Amino acid sequence: MISNKLIVGIVTISFFCISIINALKCYTCYDKQGCVNPTLDSCNPGLANETNLYLNAQFLDVDLNLTHTSYYCLFYTVHNDYTNDIYYSKGCVYKSVDVCSLELRDYRSAVRTCYTCNNNRCNSAEHIKVPTTFIVLLLVGIPKYLMRH
Repeated sequence: MISNKLIVGIVTISFFCISIINALKCYTCYDKQGCVNPTLDSCNPGLANETNLYLNAQFLDVDLNLTHTSYYCLFYTVHNDYTNDIYYSKGCVYKSVDVCSLELRDYRSAVRTCYTCNNNRCNSAEHIKVPTTFIVLLLVGIPKYLMRH
């Protein structure tokens, strides 16, 4: 007869393995230098808590005790108008954290970019791409138009 402890152990291990296989993958970095070549990590409570700690340094009212079973990828930049410093962050956050609505600690700072997303690798800086054909049309078309008129 299978013991209850064995069943609980099998269920726990199965849940953990399924979580790893289905984990959201986000780029992570916490400064300008790190964001030049961010790491790609699978979201998990440890990574979400690490991002929350960094958010707490920049924003007010970050609840460090929040947890959730689902995650978003995050990308934001903050510009301090007084020091002219720019702070970068990419990472995983709990879905229960509304990052882009948080108030900044330093009133001289302003959020320049902030978005969350829930697809693998969606928080890269490459999410906004201009199609090459559009650029070629502009580079060739505008001079031709100007030469005719």
